[in-house]
Amino acid sequence: MQERVLEGALEVYDLALENKPVNEDERYQAIYAMFDILDIRDKKDLKSKLGKALTQRKFRDKTKELKRLNTFMVETTKSQLDELCQHYNKNIQDMIKQVIELSYQQMANDKKKEKSEISG
Repeated sequence: MQERVLEGALEVYDLALENKPVNEDERYQAIYAMFDILDIRDKKDLKSKLGKALTQRKFRDKTKELKRLNTFMVETTKSQLDELCQHYNKNIQDMIKQVIELSYQQMANDKKKEKSEISG
């Protein structure tokens, strides 16, 4: 069953688009006709694959501005992070973001302080 990947759908798709639709309406009609020609099993496979593709696209759009970060840490640090998350009622991503922002603010304040001490 897993080896069967929309066997009939590809043939029907080629047939439906054989006349090279020139505009969106013709393309819509060709795809609609293709769907009508498919058997039940191919329709289920196609719906499933389209659903998965849409879910993946939504996920990618939602996380477009985020950078993936993979890291390792010792167990005690991870436990501390989990405890912080629980205490502040945040997920790991939000907790790491908060800690970085606070540390960055502290660093900026330290630099201002050093600068004023040097010039003062």
